[in-house]
Amino acid sequence: MSTEPRLQNRATTSEPRAPIAERRTPNLEPRTPNVEPRTATYIGLFFVALSTLMYEILLTRIFSVTMLYHFAFVALSLAMFGMTAGALAVYLAPQIFTAERLRVQLAAVAVAFPIAMVLSFLTQLSIPFRVHPSIVAIYAIGFTYVVIAVPFIVSGIVVCLVLTGFPARVSRLYAADLAGAALGCVLLILVLDYSDGPTAVLWVAVLAAFGAVAFATDAPSRALRRAALATTVVLVAAAAGHTLLVWRGRVAQLRPAEHHVAQGRRHLLFDRAPHPKLQRVGRPLGRRPSDQRGLGGAAGTRFQSQGS
Repeated sequence: MSTEPRLQNRATTSEPRAPIAERRTPNLEPRTPNVEPRTATYIGLFFVALSTLMYEILLTRIFSVTMLYHFAFVALSLAMFGMTAGALAVYLAPQIFTAERLRVQLAAVAVAFPIAMVLSFLTQLSIPFRVHPSIVAIYAIGFTYVVIAVPFIVSGIVVCLVLTGFPARVSRLYAADLAGAALGCVLLILVLDYSDGPTAVLWVAVLAAFGAVAFATDAPSRALRRAALATTVVLVAAAAGHTLLVWRGRVAQLRPAEHHVAQGRRHLLFDRAPHPKLQRVGRPLGRRPSDQRGLGGAAGTRFQSQGS
């Protein structure tokens, strides 16, 4: 028997397949195709990207003191890991991150971003860092990495929600994201000229709180607006107060624990070559130059120079 009729029947009854370019995974469909981002959304994304890059670069300088300098650029890997994990969380949980709750979720996660930044930094300063063959040391290093990655996970959720929530204007939103990141790289230099490393974390958190305020103004929730404003006020007061302590030469309240200070001193003793992170302290508010060296300029977490 000939198989040609059967092949013809199959060819006539089968439906034409769509081109590969037109096939889409259900999770990749635009969630809010007709929603337009408002000005507050652009401003919020700008400040989130700005503060994320500032914090990422700042951690490399802080890690060079609180850890051995070999671990300094682990901050870059943690930032990329955290933001990727945040984006994956949005992708894998479409039933949680829905179009109907987009603006409320953006505001809520944006408010959590500066809070997570400050808390993770304080936790990192309190974790003992030792490099020796023991389970406790390995656990401390791993726990440090997890703690530092938390604010970047939150930042990744914000960025992913914005870019996937408003697909019609993704190019403009991405431009705001890149502009904030670029400005953050330059702005950190100015921040470190007037504060120390730990205080700079507070100022970066203030900028992140500005983004939270922008997102909150676009959300239909008074509670989120109040939370964003309260977070901003508290962080501004803390950053300004700590900056005054640094300028007046008093002992800073945000400083590494003793085990971190010892690590930093040993590292500074061994690094004799001129390096940008080991600058002599400048002259804030007309004070006389100090013979100490600090973390990124006029640092509060300072270490006595041993004469190079």
